[in-house]
Amino acid sequence: MENKLANYFSKVKTKGKGYLLSLSLFLSGFLTNTAYADDPFAKTDALAQQGITKVQGIGVVTLGLAVVVTGLVYGFGGREVKAAIKKHWLAIAIAIIAVSAGPSIVEWGFNFVKG
Repeated sequence: MENKLANYFSKVKTKGKGYLLSLSLFLSGFLTNTAYADDPFAKTDALAQQGITKVQGIGVVTLGLAVVVTGLVYGFGGREVKAAIKKHWLAIAIAIIAVSAGPSIVEWGFNFVKG
């Protein structure tokens, strides 16, 4: 009985291989077109690039505004204000540059991670 059962499974296995082979050849005739997908991150990349450009524009405007306001405060300020600005000119310059250079640092990080 056990031998008959093994024989039966051997025949089924042999026929099954032939059936699956012919089925795969038949189906591969229908699926000859290759499908290419778009980059799933293209829209996100474009939005990030637009955001970085806008933030850089804001950074440049902030730099110009900070320089103008500092110049006006220095020009119209009294002796104490001028003395304070002269005393802390390096800290003021570093703060203005740090605030305006922030977007460029973000863009550099973005490009570093991306590339």
